[in-house]
Amino acid sequence: MKEIGQVFTTDMVFAFLLVAAFISISSQAYGIASGQIRGHSSRQALERQANDIANALIKTAGRPRNWENNLGELETLGFTKIDESNNPILNYIDFRKVGRLATTIHENNWDPKNKASNKSIIESFGDNNKQQQKS
Repeated sequence: MKEIGQVFTTDMVFAFLLVAAFISISSQAYGIASGQIRGHSSRQALERQANDIANALIKTAGRPRNWENNLGELETLGFTKIDESNNPILNYIDFRKVGRLATTIHENNWDPKNKASNKSIIESFGDNNKQQQKS
């Protein structure tokens, strides 16, 4: 006598569906978690860059140190005040420099063709190829 067996039983189909649901839910959870991690790391990178730029601006006087007198010579932006011996006073902002930069930008005297000034500002805000190609 020949016996014929059933290949897919109800138990087997239920087990396959359960495994498929588990894999689907796991992949969705992984996608959500990895997206949150990417967002968090991007936010941290931007915060770190902003802090680095702020530190550079308040710990250096710029190059040349008296750039506020002649913006055409500006190579590196910095807002720290300089003492009598021409050394920067850390964390002491020279508001003449800040005012000079703000006035220049607001009066539309900023020369977009001045490559030295543009390069200095681009380097201050994270020198990357995408920013250089736009300018």
